[in-house]
Amino acid sequence: MTLPLAEASICVVCVREREADEAATERGALGLAWWAEFRQAWGKLRRFWLVHFARAYVERQLVRRQGACERCGRCCELLFRCPHLRGTNECRVYEWRGLQCRLFPIDE
Repeated sequence: MTLPLAEASICVVCVREREADEAATERGALGLAWWAEFRQAWGKLRRFWLVHFARAYVERQLVRRQGACERCGRCCELLFRCPHLRGTNECRVYEWRGLQCRLFPIDE
């Protein structure tokens, strides 16, 4: 898949999440929207567990990570909008954000 130049800096995880949601929407069958929400909720729970209980795994994955946070706010709107996100997609607590936010994305 080739990203448009304007979206070239979006993290891979955000792109995968968006593609899965778009695929579920395109199928148009009833009940598929819950699957996209379930995947996002599972991802949030998984990241919480990894950053707090599987730190060695997270550290191995961070070595493989490429790029940096573009501070676009897209990952802050997965499943629900983060309460710390301002209207301009700027994080109010960026310097003091939690481990889940600081280490996102964990996997490539």
